[in-house]
Amino acid sequence: MTAAGRVSCRRGVAASVEIMEGKKMGWLEEIKKMDRLDVLVVVLSFFAIVGPGLLLLYHFKPELVKESSALKLVFLSISFTLPICLINMFVPPQRLFCYPDAPGVRPVILCASTGIIYYLALLVAYLFGLRFKVFLGILAGLETLFLVISFWTAKGMELEEKSPRRSTTE
Repeated sequence: MTAAGRVSCRRGVAASVEIMEGKKMGWLEEIKKMDRLDVLVVVLSFFAIVGPGLLLLYHFKPELVKESSALKLVFLSISFTLPICLINMFVPPQRLFCYPDAPGVRPVILCASTGIIYYLALLVAYLFGLRFKVFLGILAGLETLFLVISFWTAKGMELEEKSPRRSTTE
């Protein structure tokens, strides 16, 4: 390495140290500022997105879980569960619950619906010793059922809002 390279390297390290000292562990302060709903969303996201993927890998390929690093397992887990989560983002599942307009309800319902669908499919696959392809069929069936119920409920709510109200004195 040349002298100019060493100087620029030192300047880069000094600049990054100054930036870190200026922030004074900003990410820790951000964690401390989290309220209950934020913590709930983070925990539910982990159990709904990473958890089912880890169980899926452990159930169908246990040797892969033993051989892989933690970071690889997390990325593999996310890659298995994220497609269902993305599909669930575009449906109106909040119509199934009492407080659809409350702040923060949408991500909680998204995480919960994804987790429930995966955990139910994994439970059936585990109890009956099913192969991976059958598991995918069950997963697709549960997701389809969830979509049908979500859209049916949303359509019912729209029709109910448009219909004239009957008076209770009749």
